[in-house]
Amino acid sequence: NVFDTEAFTVLGQCLKHGSLLTKLGLASTGPTPDPALGSSPVVLFLEYLAENHSLQHLDISQNSLDWGSALMLESSVQHHPQLRHIVISSNPLGASGIRILMRLLAMPSC
Repeated sequence: NVFDTEAFTVLGQCLKHGSLLTKLGLASTGPTPDPALGSSPVVLFLEYLAENHSLQHLDISQNSLDWGSALMLESSVQHHPQLRHIVISSNPLGASGIRILMRLLAMPSC
């Protein structure tokens, strides 16, 4: 299934409000960049991730995530101590995105 920007926003808001969900698979649900965002619609969901404290496993593979999405992920994950496993394969992160994720992995909290 492919979700639009509204669906990712609603999903993020639901996750924010007391969710007990520990595993979420969003592989290939936002595979093309949204023209208005200039990025994958998954980035809207990533904005809410910092406010959730139950999620432990997240699969966001195959979603056209670029370096900007990696930056949003880095920012959100820093405030999410429970998240231990992120699948981000098959995304066009580029060298900048990979550097951002390496910086995230080097943090003591990871």
